[in-house]
Amino acid sequence: MNRLLIALLAAFDAAMVVGVGIAAALAPLTLLWVVGLGGDAPWEVLWPAAVTVWQVGNLAPVHVQIGPDYAAVVGIPAEATGFVFSLAPLAFALFTAVFAARSGARAARAGGWITGVLTGALTVAVLSA
Repeated sequence: MNRLLIALLAAFDAAMVVGVGIAAALAPLTLLWVVGLGGDAPWEVLWPAAVTVWQVGNLAPVHVQIGPDYAAVVGIPAEATGFVFSLAPLAFALFTAVFAARSGARAARAGGWITGVLTGALTVAVLSA
């Protein structure tokens, strides 16, 4: 197998892993949106929420900022309204690692493991950004 085909297959594998991971986070959020909120909440907040859940699941810390109005009502001091959330649901990271190993093994069997690993890692990094 030539290196271009290995790179294309590794990029496709990486894109599929990112897409399935985000879809796995988006599905329960969509169900919550429809059942719990009755469809009244704005749809455009689900996509960033799903991506943020996926990023936390892949060990990226997320800065959370509580709104000043809510903090005042609940009684949270102003200095405690921002924090870094880094407790990860590791199933996303495990899913990504398993499929990265499968893709890397396939590229190694084809004789271009460096091309496959670099292309897959670059694709996941670009899609994660």
